[in-house]
Amino acid sequence: MSTAPSRKLTRLQVGPLPLIGSILARLRLREILLEHIPSSDRQAFPRADLLILLAVNLALAKDPLYELAEWVDSLDLRALGYKSRPAEPFSDDRFARALDQLYQTDRTSLLTCLVVSAIRAFDIRSERIHNDSTSVKACGRIPGCTRTGLELRRGYSKDHRPDLLCCAQHRRSYGTQEICCAD
Repeated sequence: MSTAPSRKLTRLQVGPLPLIGSILARLRLREILLEHIPSSDRQAFPRADLLILLAVNLALAKDPLYELAEWVDSLDLRALGYKSRPAEPFSDDRFARALDQLYQTDRTSLLTCLVVSAIRAFDIRSERIHNDSTSVKACGRIPGCTRTGLELRRGYSKDHRPDLLCCAQHRRSYGTQEICCAD
């Protein structure tokens, strides 16, 4: 008496993944990450792809690092444009190494490329741009550290610093699609 081989039915989530995959493709996020984050020949699933999965998780689920492998295992990765699931299992260690690699890369150049790609992909008008950099201003006595450990010092507002004048000049010429970063 022979029995037919048993099949296992696996339910995978798709949800908004095709839409997110389309946005990521238009942004050229994978190409930009691959350009800035080196991959090893030993990796079947590049670190750039792990970072994309981290970004998708931040947009959809916000799972902690130690639960990411389980979350990724529940996804149909074909909805994000991947042909197949890698043989090597996902783990929090792999995601952490990808984050370490992201930290070690030139994030300024990476972010600049990503912003330019978004401007071009989505036809974002850039005649006026607002650089929202944080500046904290305090009034009154400044004895030292606050209860949270913030140390207040006297200094110059970003509005009056002569070394930041070039940022304002770049902002005015930004409509020409030129992006220059001030050191």
